[in-house]
Order: sequence, then structure tokens, then C-alpha cells
Amino acid sequence: MKKTIVEKLPILAILCTFLLIQILSILMIPAFQETDIRAFEDPESFYNPIYFIVMIIAFTLLILLLAKYKVKILIRILIVFAVFSTLLLGLSAFIPEVPTNSSMIPSTAFSIIVSAFLIFALLKYPRWYIVDAVGIILATTVSTIFGISLGIIPVMILLFLLAIYDFISVYKTKHMLTLADDVMDLKLPVLLVIPKKRGFSLEELDQVQSEGGKERDAYIVGLGDMIIPTILVVSSQIYIGPMATIGAMIGGIFGLLLLMKNVEKGKAQAGLPFLNGGAILGFLLAYLIGRIII
Repeated sequence: MKKTIVEKLPILAILCTFLLIQILSILMIPAFQETDIRAFEDPESFYNPIYFIVMIIAFTLLILLLAKYKVKILIRILIVFAVFSTLLLGLSAFIPEVPTNSSMIPSTAFSIIVSAFLIFALLKYPRWYIVDAVGIILATTVSTIFGISLGIIPVMILLFLLAIYDFISVYKTKHMLTLADDVMDLKLPVLLVIPKKRGFSLEELDQVQSEGGKERDAYIVGLGDMIIPTILVVSSQIYIGPMATIGAMIGGIFGLLLLMKNVEKGKAQAGLPFLNGGAILGFLLAYLIGRIII
């Protein structure tokens, strides 16, 4: 049975969110280049992807360990601190500096106030659209920082290795599924929630988790699935040019469409093999076409 247009709207929303994060990340590049904010000193170092993956694995193990010993309050504190710090970086990038004689620069103060307000909204009024809005800011900020910090070859290595890691963690060890369940009820922007129906609330996710076997009324997308392919988009924009960037974006979109087709079968899917694979193929194809034309 074919889906109606209304039933396809959530998938369109996921595609638009994915594209929005990539566009915002490209727009954020000049601000971070001006402030020289980067994750790694040498963008061309082949050690950078290894450091990145080690950080991801270490953070994952820490969260799983804390969840195992039922100390989710520490998980919440850890994630909230990381979210606040990243929000501060991202918002500061879009707010111009204002000269002042006071000890606190107005733009910095404004970023702190907005970041604190968003954290308060997340904790006090956790709605799916608040979680998603903050998640978009986080994904944009992280994608831009690492895209600036990694040259093309290190990025390609990173995307390839993370696709393998995601495949293993979802289909073999399944610890990524355990991680998602552990953090989902925290209602923090580590996952994007795209409702399939009107009037959806995050409480319904808790109910589905407790009942088990019931289909969720929302698509759950890991924030990493938005961030990792976007790192290639940002890096290609800086180190190669617009044509390769567009190729990576289009390839990522095709990968996302293929992923969503598999997700609709009702089973959890590893997103990065589809997304990273599509982004890499799109980038390479556009790069080769550009070389031939030039």
C-alpha cells in the first residue's frame, strides 16, 4: 500500500532538517575561521580521525557504564554541560562582537543568556520541537568545528571508519541501540524526534519503551547521523570548492532516502553506512566531473 502525501511529510521533514543543518554549517564557516576555533591543530593529520573515534567510543562507554549502575543523573549533568558549551560556541559565532568598556562583552552575555534559556526550556518543558531546535544548533556547530579541523583525506577516512563502527554497533554488538534507549527518556538533544502524527508528545516514547513491541509514532534520528556527513560538506567547501560540496550534499540526501526506505520496514538501521556512503560517492563524482570540466 502506497503512502499518502501526508504520511510522507515526516520523511520530508527529516530531509529538510538534514539539508538545513548542512546549509547553516556552510554559513557558519567564516565566523569560526575568524575566531580560529578548531578541534585539531593540523587538519591534514591522519591521526585526527583516530582521535575522533576514540573520543566517541570513550564517551559511549562512559554513558553505558553510568546507565548500567543507574546513575542517570550523572548522564544528564554530563550531557547538559556538553550541550550548554556547544550552544555557547554556536550562538557566539552568529552574534557580532560589540566594543565595550565593561568586563562582559554584550554578545558573549547574550549568548550565555540564550543558551541558559534553551537549557531551562529543555529541562522544564521538554517538547519534541524544543529538543529538535536545540539539536539543529548543536549539529550545525559540531559539524562546522570538525569540518574546519579536518582536511579532505582525514574526513574521508573518518567517514569510512565511522560507517563500519556504526554497522558493528547496531547490527553486531547492538550497544548503540542500548545507548539510544538509555538516553531517550532524558529528553535531551542527542536524538532528533520527527512525529508521524499531530499532537505527538515525548511521553509517548516513554510509554512505547515500557510496553515494548509497539511501533513508535515518531522517527528517531541520531544526531550523529546529521553531523558526520555534514563534516564532509564543510570540509569540501573549505578545501575543495562548491561543486564538490554540492555533490556531497546531494549524495548524502540520496543516502538518507535509501536509509528511510529501510527504516520504514520497522527495524532499527545503522544510518552512517547509507549517509556516509552517499556523501562520499556524491563528493567523488562531483570532484571528478569538476576536474574533467576544468
